[in-house]
Amino acid sequence: LAAARICSRPLLLFHMPLDASIHLPEDIGFISRQDLQELPVPWPRYQELRSKHVVPSLADTLVVISMPWTHQMHPDPVGENRKAILQLLKQVSIKLRVRGRILVFHDFLGMPQLPFRSDQAAWTLLDQEASHRIVRALPQLLVKANAIVHAQGVLVDNPEKDAVYRISARELYSQCKLRQVGKTVQVAALRSAVSAHSVQVFDQVLSFGGQPVNHLWDLPEESCGKGCNIQGCLSFCWTSRTWLQSNMLVELKRQPFGYLIDAPAEKHGRIFFDRFITMVKIALIDEGACAPAHVIFCNTAAVESSIVQGAEQLRRAMLAGRSAVAKVLEEFSSELQHKYFPPSIFKEGTSGVQAAARPGLSQPEVMASLMNAFTG
Repeated sequence: LAAARICSRPLLLFHMPLDASIHLPEDIGFISRQDLQELPVPWPRYQELRSKHVVPSLADTLVVISMPWTHQMHPDPVGENRKAILQLLKQVSIKLRVRGRILVFHDFLGMPQLPFRSDQAAWTLLDQEASHRIVRALPQLLVKANAIVHAQGVLVDNPEKDAVYRISARELYSQCKLRQVGKTVQVAALRSAVSAHSVQVFDQVLSFGGQPVNHLWDLPEESCGKGCNIQGCLSFCWTSRTWLQSNMLVELKRQPFGYLIDAPAEKHGRIFFDRFITMVKIALIDEGACAPAHVIFCNTAAVESSIVQGAEQLRRAMLAGRSAVAKVLEEFSSELQHKYFPPSIFKEGTSGVQAAARPGLSQPEVMASLMNAFTG
């Protein structure tokens, strides 16, 4: 393993100082624990928090948060998992006897995010470039951190009483464009300005004429599928008059933060990646200098145990030689291919919520390439 150097000398406060050989992109957004505690719910995006981002110093304690997102566009829209994060940060402060600032990196707060409301600034080329730089630096960031919080969250869907509503097929046709995202059919964009009480971007189509809808193919087959500028959108232009004349009802669900991600944490590709790099970090630390319990903080014993066991597996492979390391890394890379990664989303919309396409490698390919580059 080509290790980024980690301080292995025993320290009274178990504080591993920033390694001067690891340089992180200036775009990375760190937010203080105090500011994190005071953020409103739902959390604002990285772009709205630039005034609160701080540059870390050697006296600061860096903490990386790894927690699966609950929704397509937001990690914790109702603030339920915020409690677990703050509790674990309290444990970091106590166990590491922190005297200075605790600076936190969370991907939603620390790197550019796509907009999910019409009043949010559109995704730009600068956002895209910054996002790519930060993603490429994630392994170094995890190694550089004094502590890594691996939190297991809970799923809380849209709690609104009127979350499910019905409109006619004619209204659906006249108001919006649809797209397929994973196993969900959702509103991709609005044809024109509509009432706040009508269809909104990210609302999910549940049924059409009483029949469940899980794919665009479950809708009437009158889509021309030509010239759509929304990625994944196949039925934005219905050619049959059936839609315009139909009195059939379409059932939709309000999803202002996108669809609910119900995959277990251990199935998330990004979470697997974070845990793998944490294993590498633990494997490289002198066992007599710093115990894993002073580096990783989890709210479930099973997660902590799996990370420690993985680190021990890597450490044994390192002692056995290059071929043993290659075999273990191949096993981890193979496992990554079976993890869940969010499907790609839209390229451009007409509702005021816009995003640029993110070209290049797929998410699994990016994570795999980072794992291989970091450990090769």
